[in-house]
Amino acid sequence: WLSAVGRWSERGAVAAAVTAALGVALAVYVLLLVLGVVGARSERGVRDSRAPRRLLLVGPSARSDRDGPGKTALFQLLKNGALPRFGTVSSMDARECAVDVNAWEEVQERAQDNDGGKALLKIELVDTPGHPAARARVDAELASARGVIFVVDSSRAAFDASRRDSARALFDVLTHGAVAQLQTPVLVLCNKQDVRDALQPSEVRSGLETELDRERSSREATMAEISVAGADASASSAVPQKKWQRQPLGFSDERFEFSHSSCPVTFAVASVASGNISAVRHFALSTFFPYQFASS
Repeated sequence: WLSAVGRWSERGAVAAAVTAALGVALAVYVLLLVLGVVGARSERGVRDSRAPRRLLLVGPSARSDRDGPGKTALFQLLKNGALPRFGTVSSMDARECAVDVNAWEEVQERAQDNDGGKALLKIELVDTPGHPAARARVDAELASARGVIFVVDSSRAAFDASRRDSARALFDVLTHGAVAQLQTPVLVLCNKQDVRDALQPSEVRSGLETELDRERSSREATMAEISVAGADASASSAVPQKKWQRQPLGFSDERFEFSHSSCPVTFAVASVASGNISAVRHFALSTFFPYQFASS
């Protein structure tokens, strides 16, 4: 009888140890999910393997070093806290850096209100080239980004001249499979608001909606031609599908509006040249630290 009790005690101890181990493993897994180290699934059932705090800067290619949306200048300002003394040169390849948001005034003010508080983790900032040849690299970066800032030059003449290029680049962002299905937030940043004839965000929004509607019609027609041309192709020559498939933009039977986009799109103003980028900081904080900095 004592021997049987001993065996049952040993089994109970083993079971308790196994249960404890499983509990620890579950707790670690939940922690990794919260930190974004392991993939979770979005509300649409798509596996989310994006980096936890990766912010992507996107925009059309600059027409010259002095006539661009200001994307690279924004990268330098966020990276160093100041603009380069001799200006910037458009990026030809993606660049990235870690940005310590604890130095931002919004974070400093909150820390004072909370008697210091816990320091926030750094964010990963990526500046992507705007020229069409870099589309594959931009697509790859979009798959891992948790926030996207699309920079446009909102001065009237520059916006009118680059509106089609901006729409093409923005179309690629909004129809990217990861952005659309994981609902990655996109901020359209209307830069150069210090220019006298700068357009209001509502004007930039309206102009982009018109161009995006045209771009959608153009691409749908092109895809239809490709489908007809490839209808007789051998099934064995089919190209393997990419991980992220392009998603439709809005509703095909309605004029495009940003409210139709699968991902949230907001507009804000900035003047990178004068250091006025509070909208960028607010977007980053509310995107990556929503519990501390709720979006308003």
